[in-house]
Amino acid sequence: MGNDTLNAVARPAGKVPRVGLLANGSAATSPSVDAFRRGLRDFGYVEGQNIALEIRWAEGRFERLNELATELVRWKPDVLVTAGPYGLQAARQATTTIPMVVIMCDPAETVTERIARPSGHITGVTCMSADLTPKRLQLLKEAVPSIRRVAVLYNPFDPNKAEEVRQMQAPARTLGIILQPAEARELGAFETAVVGAVREGAEALFVLPDPLTQLDRRRITNLAAKHRLPAMYGFKEFVEAGGLMSYGTMQTDLYRRAAAHVDKVLRGANPADVPVEQATHFELVINLKTAKALGVTLPQSLLLRADRLIE
Repeated sequence: MGNDTLNAVARPAGKVPRVGLLANGSAATSPSVDAFRRGLRDFGYVEGQNIALEIRWAEGRFERLNELATELVRWKPDVLVTAGPYGLQAARQATTTIPMVVIMCDPAETVTERIARPSGHITGVTCMSADLTPKRLQLLKEAVPSIRRVAVLYNPFDPNKAEEVRQMQAPARTLGIILQPAEARELGAFETAVVGAVREGAEALFVLPDPLTQLDRRRITNLAAKHRLPAMYGFKEFVEAGGLMSYGTMQTDLYRRAAAHVDKVLRGANPADVPVEQATHFELVINLKTAKALGVTLPQSLLLRADRLIE
């Protein structure tokens, strides 16, 4: 059975496909959604002509996600797109049948486990490979060889983040680093976490990717600057906001690739048969102005490997 036939089975002829997008942030601060739109255009979808896109913005108020997901489900989309553990949880509570594409920042094996059960109506993309966190830790140590104690800032709402911190312990020991877990469960809680970590002797900061840390990235980078903490982040947006360095894939790239998954589902593919796609290209971004302000002299070998230097 070809794609056209599958498409005809999945959706009545002439019906414009509907895509619902459940977003953690706001329209004013989300280049990722613009990238998703560009991704749809790459596959020939023009909003308002041959596809309808309905977006609900949580604007950082994650407690609203359940309500917003329910609203989108009432709209009866052909595909529901969301990101992170908050969006996934809300979307799952709202529907067990509508095909979903989710964007996550966990290892591909973890994402597959989380979305494949119990329903099998979900697929997605992930920004993380299994060895990405140890690589980030190694790069931070290479940037500042003298560091011994590193605060790991994360949101324990997602149990996989606590597991990630545990998995960091072995590579940290190899690098001669002591990790200090620093939890923050809500917007605005980062100052308490960072101040506490500094009080316990933290000399650097390692921020785990999460919708919460992403939304409050400017506050986090300001705290790192205030306490003179060299910091490693998962996304370049933190470095653009004044953070020292990041290593990871581009969020906008993830959203463009999510559009490819949406296209497959709209053409009739079963989400359970669309493998979770794992990022394969990662960028090292360094803010030279921040390094100078922190008094950090970065080794030339590291600077030469950077994909982008912000001056």
